[in-house]
Amino acid sequence: MDIKLLHDAFGPQMVVTDSASLTSFSVDGIVPEAVIYPTDLGQAAKLIKMANTEKWAVIPWGGGTKMAMGNVPRRVNLVLSTSRLDKVIDIDVANLTVTAQSGVRLGDLQDLLVGTENRCFFPVESDLTKQADYMCSGRDYKGVFLPLDPPFSNRATLGGVIASNSTGPKRLRYGLPRDLVLGVRYIAPTGEIIGMGGKTVKNVSGYDVSKIMVGSLGTLGILGDITCRLLPLPEQIATVLASFATLAGATAFADRVLSSKLLPTSLEILNGPGYNLAASEDLNVSSGGWCVAVGVEGFREEVKREVADLKDMARKESALELAELDRDTATAFWKNLSNFTLKAEELGKIVVRFKGSFLISRYAEIMETWTAASDNTNCALTASAGLGLAYAYIIGEPDIDLENIAKLGAAFRAATEQCGGSMVAECAPPALKQMLDPWGSPRGDFVLMRRVKENVDPLGVLNPGRFLGGL
Repeated sequence: MDIKLLHDAFGPQMVVTDSASLTSFSVDGIVPEAVIYPTDLGQAAKLIKMANTEKWAVIPWGGGTKMAMGNVPRRVNLVLSTSRLDKVIDIDVANLTVTAQSGVRLGDLQDLLVGTENRCFFPVESDLTKQADYMCSGRDYKGVFLPLDPPFSNRATLGGVIASNSTGPKRLRYGLPRDLVLGVRYIAPTGEIIGMGGKTVKNVSGYDVSKIMVGSLGTLGILGDITCRLLPLPEQIATVLASFATLAGATAFADRVLSSKLLPTSLEILNGPGYNLAASEDLNVSSGGWCVAVGVEGFREEVKREVADLKDMARKESALELAELDRDTATAFWKNLSNFTLKAEELGKIVVRFKGSFLISRYAEIMETWTAASDNTNCALTASAGLGLAYAYIIGEPDIDLENIAKLGAAFRAATEQCGGSMVAECAPPALKQMLDPWGSPRGDFVLMRRVKENVDPLGVLNPGRFLGGL
C-alpha cells in the first residue's frame, strides 16, 4: 500500500503509521498499515472512494470494545477510527430525540443527556473532559436518557453499539438498539454518503433500510450520524438481589416475576462464579450457589411497591438471602456485571465470551445443560430471563488450553441449537476461532445476506471476512 497517497490526500496529521500505534489497532493479531482519523463524513467518504480505487480493505474502529467479535478478517490494510467524529448534533427534548455522530462515546452522551440536576436519580459515570459542541432544541434542564446499557459503555461509541447490536440487561424493558434508531447517515462501501429516516417514528414508507445497519458489524457501511429515540428519566431506580441454593429455586423465582404484573427493567440469573465477579467488596450477600438480580425503574411509589412484591416472591421461593441495594451499590453491581472482563484483559489474560440466543421458555434448560457441560471449568454463567439469552465467560492465563475451550463451546452450541437457538463467540482469541467458528452454521437467510453484501460491497472493502459465513 502506498502511504504517500494517504499523506497527499489527507495530510500527515490525519495518518498514523508508527509501529506502536498500529499494533494497538491490530485486529485478531493482524496489524494494519495505517490508521486514519477523519474529522467529518466528507473525509471518511473520500477515503472509502480511494480504497475502492486501490482495492484496500478498511476496518471501521470505534471504541474497540467489540473488535474481538467475528471471524479473523481476510485482510487488513487500513483502520478508519471514528474517534474524531464525536459531535452531538442535536438534542430535542420536546420530541425525545438525539442526533449524534458515530464516534461519540455512549457514556459521554448519557452524561450530556442526563444533566447535573438529575444524577441523584440516574447515576452516570463518565470521563468526559470537555463539553462537546451540540445544539439543544429544548430546554437546558434535559432529564432524558438513551435506554442502552451495553458492556463498556464508557468506552463504547454510539456507532459501535449500533453496528454490533450490543445490549445489556435493560433490554428486557427497553428493547434492542434497532428499536431506538430513527435515522442514519452512513458511508456506503462505494464512498457515497446516504441518509435514511429522520426525527419522527413514522418516517419510512415500506422497508426501513436503516435497520440493516444495526448489527451489520461495519460490513455494509460506516455509520456517520445517528438519530435515536430518548426516554424521560425514571424518578427512582432500585435493585433487589436474592440468593438460592439451587438453579431450580432461582428459575422458579424468575418465572414468578415474569408471570406477574411487574415490569422489571432487568432480570439476571448468575451462577456462583458469575456473581463473585459482579459483586463489589461492600456487597455482603452470598450467592448461595445461584443469585437473581432484578432491576426496577419508574415513579417512586411504583418502585417502592415493586421492591416489596419482589421480596415477597423471593421468600415464597425459599430465598436464602435478600437485599435491596442502595444507589451506589446497585450502580457498582450492574457496572461490574457488564465490565468484569475488562480488568482481566488489562492484565493480559485470555477472555472468552459465548452468547446463546434461544426460545425464551427454554432458558432454564440452557442453564442446566451449560452448567453440566462446564462442571470442570471455572465458568461464569449468566442468563437474561425473559429474553432468551445466556452468556458464558471463561478467563484464564495466556497458556490456557484452547482445545478444551473449543470443545466446551461446541457443547454449548449443540445444547443451544437443540433449544431452537444459536450460539456465537462474542470474544475469542484468533487461535480459538480456528478451532470453533465464531458464528456457527449459517441459517436459511444466509443466501439473502450474501447477496446484499455482494451488491453493496462487491470489492470487499469493508471488514472483509469478519461477518457470518466469511462475508
